[in-house]
Amino acid sequence: MSRLRKLYIILILIIGSASSAAIIYFLSNPAPSLGGLGIAVSVAIATLLHKEITDTFKKNQDIESTNDEIFNIYNSFYPKKDNEFLNDVLVITANNYDYFFTVSRQIKPNREMVALTRSQSPGGSGANTAYLLGRLDRRVSLCGVLGTKSPGDELQKDLDEARIDTSLLVRMDEKPGETIVLVDNTGSRFICVSPGANLRAAGELSKAMPQILERANNSAFVHISSFVQEADAREGSRPDHDMLPVMRQLVAGLTPDVICSFVPGDLHSVVGAQNDYNELMISRADIIFLYEHQLMYLLDGVAEGDCTTERLLTLVDRFLTFRSRLSQRPQVLLCIKRPERQETRPTHPMHLTVVLGTDKIVKHWDRSIPAPQGLIYRDGTGAGDAAAAGIIDALLSGKELSKAVDHAAELSYFIASEIGTRTGITSYLTRASISNRPFID
Repeated sequence: MSRLRKLYIILILIIGSASSAAIIYFLSNPAPSLGGLGIAVSVAIATLLHKEITDTFKKNQDIESTNDEIFNIYNSFYPKKDNEFLNDVLVITANNYDYFFTVSRQIKPNREMVALTRSQSPGGSGANTAYLLGRLDRRVSLCGVLGTKSPGDELQKDLDEARIDTSLLVRMDEKPGETIVLVDNTGSRFICVSPGANLRAAGELSKAMPQILERANNSAFVHISSFVQEADAREGSRPDHDMLPVMRQLVAGLTPDVICSFVPGDLHSVVGAQNDYNELMISRADIIFLYEHQLMYLLDGVAEGDCTTERLLTLVDRFLTFRSRLSQRPQVLLCIKRPERQETRPTHPMHLTVVLGTDKIVKHWDRSIPAPQGLIYRDGTGAGDAAAAGIIDALLSGKELSKAVDHAAELSYFIASEIGTRTGITSYLTRASISNRPFID
C-alpha cells in the first residue's frame, strides 16, 4: 500500500471520528441549536476535506501511474538482476587496423597535402568499444573474423591485453581489414575502409551460430557494429558476404532479456532505413548509436544543412514512429552524436543527444561537457565508440540514464584527446584512479 493511500485512509478515519463526536454531542446537549451548529460545521469541513483529499489522491495516482510507466521504460535498459549472466557484453564486429595521417589544412576535394604525422593502431568500431569495456573491467567476448597476415597479430595482441575472450574470433589466412584516416587541423576526418578478411564474416559466423547464440543468451548486452559495404547493402552480395541471413538467425535466437545495441555507421545509413538489413536491426535494437547525419541518411537519403536541436528532435520523432511500426519492443534509447562545427578546434569532440522513446519522445538529455583539465581535442575517430562503451558500462553499473550520458561524454573526450581510437583510455583510467572516481557522479 502506498504512503499516499495510507494517509488517505487515516484522514477519512479522522473525518469520520469528528462527525461521530458531533452527533453524540448533539444528542446529549440540552441546547440543540448549538449541537446542530456543531454538526453543520463538522459536515461542511468533512465534505471539503473529502473533496480535497479525493482530488489530490486522484492527481497523485495519475502521477504515480506515469512514474511507474517511465520507470518500466527506464528499467528495460538495465540487465535483469535475477539473471546470472556469464558475460557482460558480446560484441559482434569487424576488426580493422587503422592508419592515421594528420594534415595542416582543411580536407577538401581535389587537394594535395603532405602528412604532418603518421601513426597506426588497432581499430574497428565494435572492436574499439569492446577494448574500452575490457579496460573498464567488463567481461567481454568478441565475435568476428581476423586475418592472420600482418598486422593481424597486433590486433589479436591488443584484444588480449584488454582481457577480451576471443574464442569466437575466427582467424583466417588473409589480410585483416585496414582503414585510412585523414585528420585535418580542425579535427575533421575522412575514412576509407578496405574490408579484407571481414568480408568472410557471414560464412564463418553462420557456421558458428549455435555457439554465438549460446554466448549471446548468457550475456547482458549484445553489441553489433556495421559489417557490409554499401554495394552489399543495396544490391545483395555473394552468399559468403551477405550478413542479412546471419543476422536473421541471430535475432531469431536471442532471448527477450538480452539488451541489443546497434551501430549502423555510414555504410548502413546511406542505404536508408527501409532496407531489409536496417529494418531487421532497428526492430531488435534496444539502443542505437549514430551520428546526426546518419539519422538524416536513414530517413531522407541525404544529409544537408545544419541540424539544430529542434530539427534533430523532429527527425527523432519520425524515426520513433518508423521503428514503432517494425518492433514489438516499444522502448528504444537513441544516442546521437553531433560533431561540433567550428573553424578552430572544437571545445568538445561531439555533442551527445540521448533520447528515450517509444513511438514518441519520453525524455531527452543533451551533453557537451567542458574539456577535462589539460586535454585538447585532436581527433574524433573512435569518440563515438567510446560513447557507446560509456553508456553500456554505466548501465551495467545500474547508474541512472543521466549519469550514463555524462559517462559517455567524458570517456569520448579522453579518446578524442589523442590520435588513435583507444590510446586515450590510459589517461582516463589514470585520472579516474587518482580522483577515485570511475566516472561522473
